[in-house]
Amino acid sequence: MIISRIKFLAFVAVAVFRATASNTDSGNEPETLSDLGADGNIVPTSHVTDLTGADNIPNFFVGGLELESNMGNDVKPLDSGDQDLAEAMVQSFAPPEANRRRVAAKLTKRERVDRRKKRCEKRFRRPRWRKYCGSLTSTTTTNTPTKPPYEVKDDNLYHSSELAPFDVSLRHYNSAVVEGYPTCNDLRDDILTAARIQANAVIMQQAEIDYMPTKTKAEPLFMAERQSENEDTAAEESAGDSEGFETNNQVKDVHEADVIKSNGKEIYSAYGDKVVVLNTTGSMLSEIVMPKLDDLGNCKHPPIVPYLEKNEENEDEEEIAEPRHSIGIRPPREIKPTVRSLLLHNNRLAVVVESRRNWCYSATQPILSDYGRTQIRLYDISDPTNLVLMGTRDLQGTYREGRRIANHAHFVSVTHVNTWSVTGPLYRWRGEFNGLNDTEYIFKATEIATHTTEDFADRLVKEMDIKDLDCANMAKISMWETGHQSEDRYDVDTSYTGGIINGYAQVTAVDMENGYDYNSTLDGTDTTLLANISGIFLRTSWVEVYASKTMLVLFGTGYQWNFRPSSQTTYLCAFHLQNGTVSPKAIGSVPGDLLDQFSIDHKDNYLRVASTESGPWEWFDDPEEDGRRRWAQETNNRITVLEFPDEGDGFNKSVLEEVGFIGGLGERFERIFAVRYVGDFAYVVTFLRTDPFYIINMSDATNPTRVGVLKVSGFSNYLHAVDDDTLLAVGQEATDDGRAIGLQLSMFNVSNSSDPTLLSRFTVEEDDDSWSWSDAQFEHKAFRYFSSLQKIILPASIYGKNAFDGFLVFGINETNDIVPEFSISHTSYYRGCTNLQPRSIVVDKTVTTFKGNTVKNHDLMNGTKIWDVDLDENRAKDDCFWWW
Repeated sequence: MIISRIKFLAFVAVAVFRATASNTDSGNEPETLSDLGADGNIVPTSHVTDLTGADNIPNFFVGGLELESNMGNDVKPLDSGDQDLAEAMVQSFAPPEANRRRVAAKLTKRERVDRRKKRCEKRFRRPRWRKYCGSLTSTTTTNTPTKPPYEVKDDNLYHSSELAPFDVSLRHYNSAVVEGYPTCNDLRDDILTAARIQANAVIMQQAEIDYMPTKTKAEPLFMAERQSENEDTAAEESAGDSEGFETNNQVKDVHEADVIKSNGKEIYSAYGDKVVVLNTTGSMLSEIVMPKLDDLGNCKHPPIVPYLEKNEENEDEEEIAEPRHSIGIRPPREIKPTVRSLLLHNNRLAVVVESRRNWCYSATQPILSDYGRTQIRLYDISDPTNLVLMGTRDLQGTYREGRRIANHAHFVSVTHVNTWSVTGPLYRWRGEFNGLNDTEYIFKATEIATHTTEDFADRLVKEMDIKDLDCANMAKISMWETGHQSEDRYDVDTSYTGGIINGYAQVTAVDMENGYDYNSTLDGTDTTLLANISGIFLRTSWVEVYASKTMLVLFGTGYQWNFRPSSQTTYLCAFHLQNGTVSPKAIGSVPGDLLDQFSIDHKDNYLRVASTESGPWEWFDDPEEDGRRRWAQETNNRITVLEFPDEGDGFNKSVLEEVGFIGGLGERFERIFAVRYVGDFAYVVTFLRTDPFYIINMSDATNPTRVGVLKVSGFSNYLHAVDDDTLLAVGQEATDDGRAIGLQLSMFNVSNSSDPTLLSRFTVEEDDDSWSWSDAQFEHKAFRYFSSLQKIILPASIYGKNAFDGFLVFGINETNDIVPEFSISHTSYYRGCTNLQPRSIVVDKTVTTFKGNTVKNHDLMNGTKIWDVDLDENRAKDDCFWWW
């Protein structure tokens, strides 16, 4: 019976609210509950209008009864079967005088059965209704016409359920996303719409369940983004080693932010809350401590409750408060800022600083809540012994990635959007809903959500500080999905309880040479850096980043519906980068999910994307497992080619269109483990038990073709292009059944694309009692190949027998064998401070390595240590425990 009520709960709540409000205001029976017509329907004598609190309630028709709202929303008629039942339900809540008017129209048993059957026609596909509806239709007959098929109002729009408290619609993920907002008021309206879609889902979910005094919360759907646009340039190839001290960048001339930067003379290192400047001879030139950034919001810490111990010598005395130092609550220490990343350009150094705060409670927590701040600080480094601050710029959210193209730095930050102020007041365990039935709950919750969603939209726009943001550069809010979930317009969209806008990504562009404004000061000394800003709201607070010289692509996972269960889809949004400006340019999607930024490549007018489509988790018979069953997902690994639209493409001028693809890469159950694009070829590694190494010819964008394959043991996580004919790979060796057994380094010859070969392989260890791995498997910036000397510098960690933590240096001999030459130990004990992330640079045939708390320099030819620096040498012990 719960489900049988749900279809009309929203309507009844609205009708009762309006009817009772009208009756209360006039002191008489509602005028709309007038005489019955000959057909049993109510004949209206007037409209119910201008009711207090009813401004945002949806409109309905009940037979001839029209209920209007002051919002002027489109009025939607119910079908004939719903009119009668809805009318009867309204009458049951009407005053006694009105109820007496309906006595003559009581339903017969046959009429009641017919109405139930009509409801079954809408709900027969729901499991809980099949048994009941099946028996009903098998024992009775009716002349009721079949319900007309669901008519989609607009393929480009999501529409709320007919029964949802708020009648709202929002664009699907389509070309309208990149058009930008004409005014910031339009942005505010879309925020309000997104909040009400979430409110609809929570209210109807809470009404549909048997109430338990516990809060239920659906998992939020993941989101996605990403894209790139047309550019008339040559292929974006591997960046190479760039003299040995540049960051190992993915794309040539697109410089990635990192924790270590060098110009070949000085080394700039991010270490905790400091930027440490060394020269290439190991001398400390300067050290800058980043200032603590102001907290956001009002933060109150819980009181400190010390342990109380009695004075045993005199028990009559009062207890003496004596905190125990070994256990108990200690006062939160001041959390220091952290230098997240650096970008270097000529005599300018951009420093990304984050300042976090201890967890705290505040009744006015911000909606854009990351419990801290992010700031860009630009320094003049003409004199490395005295860095001069040129200006600062606050970023919205937590730092994600940074890129420099020529003199323009582009920073991506992501903020969590806290929607609890919308959903929290709607859960039925709250005291204000005690004793309410489902209909009363919907009525009350809708009234609350009307005000909380308005407040949410106003606060969020204010927190975005849009006076400094051109809303025309804001990508429009969307559902981050395509297609329609259901053919039934009465289906309640409870899948959106997790929200539509759970994250906000912002791209901030700063000119590192001329991007400061001396007319504006922050505290009398700092100047505000000028910036161009663009942004987009996300379904989650996580996003991946790819950048070419003209495009910055944000991407992530969303869902695609076509009246069937969703299929995982990666959505992409491309921002055009031009002379320091950032603007949303094009959107697109590919099936499946992406591994990382190396899954994407921008060449000419095309975006090439490698992805893995995954089916549901199921049990499968596995012949290679002696007939045993495997819990796994069927997969399809593919590369999709998307073409950027021409300016004159009309409606689709902002949509990346698929022009070619190749699928079926890998064997059953395998997923993509590594991808690299070099010129007209894509190199793809998949893995389950072995490492199929595929070569795809991409010269014809409309017809990518697999031209070569090589099967070897183990797998690769990172592929590095040495030249057009040779690839280096970092990964794991594995047994025949796919069990990883040790870090390995491989070299492939791809000069003959139809017949690739494994030139050499070196496995660090294969001991069953040990385990080894490298940061370079998952962070390409940790890998270094110095081509002029054919040296590989690889961070490595070995646990178990012959434990090791540091770097391994390899050479490549004349027969193309990978030969271990020497190791550099960085073994150190973590003392609660910060750690240097593993990196290496090469200058003048010496290698400088960074890891833990030490910096070491060795002769690259013979492994002789030249100098080392302990960055914690003069650090006080109390300075190392930042969190407590």
